[in-house]
Formats: sequence, C-alpha cells, structure tokens
Amino acid sequence: VHAQFGHVARKSAEGELAINADVIPGNSGGPLLNTAGEIVGVNVAVRYRGPSHMGLAVALTTVRDFIEEYLPVAKAMAVK
Repeated sequence: VHAQFGHVARKSAEGELAINADVIPGNSGGPLLNTAGEIVGVNVAVRYRGPSHMGLAVALTTVRDFIEEYLPVAKAMAVK
C-alpha cells in the first residue's frame, strides 16, 4: 500500500473513516494500518474536492461485523 503517515480525521456512525493519509487511487480493498502495523480498516476510496483530497476507509469492526453476518449466507448459497 502506498500511503504516507496521516491520521483519522473523522469516524462516522456507519464506521466510515476519513483519513488524511495520501491514499493512491487503485488501493481500494487494501489495509489501513496504524503506526504499530495493526490493521484498523480497509481503504475504499479517495474523495477529491478541488486541489485537496481525503482518503476514505471502513473501520475494521464494521468489516468484521459484515463478514460475521454474511459469510454464513454466502456459504449456504455456494452449496446449492
């Protein structure tokens, strides 16, 4: 993942993180790491507003909740 050090600027109630790290387009789905190298989210997009931009990520807790809810459904559908 090509990103420079930044910080989480905002976290929405839906688990979306606004980050000021320089996330390069094409890195969607890549991990968002903290300074200890731990995964804290998944990069999903870059929002451009004029000359400035902000990276967007989904918090790891939101990703985990989604997987726990939908993985059994996906497995059941794959069996059919």
